Amino acid sequence: MRPSPHRSNLHPRAEEPEFGDWRANLPRPEEAEHFTPHDLPARMRPAQTDAKKLGCISRLLRLVVGTCVLLPLNAIIIYALIRHIGSSSAGMEDVRFWLRTPIWFSILGILSFTAIALMGVARRTNLYLYVLGHELTHAVAILICRGKIKKIHVSSTHGGYVLTNKSNIFIALAPYFIPFWMLVWMLMIWGMHQLSPLTYYLPIFYFGFGFWWAYHLYWTTCSIIQERQPDLFDNGLFFSLMIIVLLNFIILASILMMFGLITPGGYMDCLVECYHRII
Repeated sequence: MRPSPHRSNLHPRAEEPEFGDWRANLPRPEEAEHFTPHDLPARMRPAQTDAKKLGCISRLLRLVVGTCVLLPLNAIIIYALIRHIGSSSAGMEDVRFWLRTPIWFSILGILSFTAIALMGVARRTNLYLYVLGHELTHAVAILICRGKIKKIHVSSTHGGYVLTNKSNIFIALAPYFIPFWMLVWMLMIWGMHQLSPLTYYLPIFYFGFGFWWAYHLYWTTCSIIQERQPDLFDNGLFFSLMIIVLLNFIILASILMMFGLITPGGYMDCLVECYHRII
């Protein structure tokens, strides 16, 4: 895969990525309906330039918040999670614990996707699904924030973008901590369960759960490392990364609670203990 020679007028600091996101927060989005980002007319550029100048103070504040608040908070959450899992290791030594349906089949799902990713099987298809899920997550976040969607474009070679009249931190970062396809899988299984009990199909549910969770982590990590994502730079790179790490670990802790690997009370005790140790 080679990078595109085009440069975006909206984000001149980075070349158009092979996959990723282009969101145009335009004052008159109806005029951009038939344009891709690098084809936007010059009359639409001044508003973006002004917005960038006005965001300098906000970027500085976000850097301070990311360094002084989010970084210590992430350290506490991650350290407490490791300590609590370590304190529960006695039960994990029992083979029967790992052979339980939720854990065993979730691990199989994770290992299956890992093998697919390492061997590069159907990489273009997986890439297209990631970009599609990425942009649809932006779209849902925009609708939640009562914004308007003018156009959605998805491509496995030139990335995707959403033209909208609204943008904020939640809209920009939602795809990096919301596992879109995992939620779709869970909703699909839940819908099937409403029609007919899926007691005998629980292994399939947990297998898909682990598969799509690994899918989310893999492609999210690849998109952050390999591409200069406008989503991250628009809100400050360090600040954005701290929020992404924080919310992904909160979701991970919730999953571990659901599977019985940790308990809410024990984890809260570890959080308080780690807070006093670090702070």
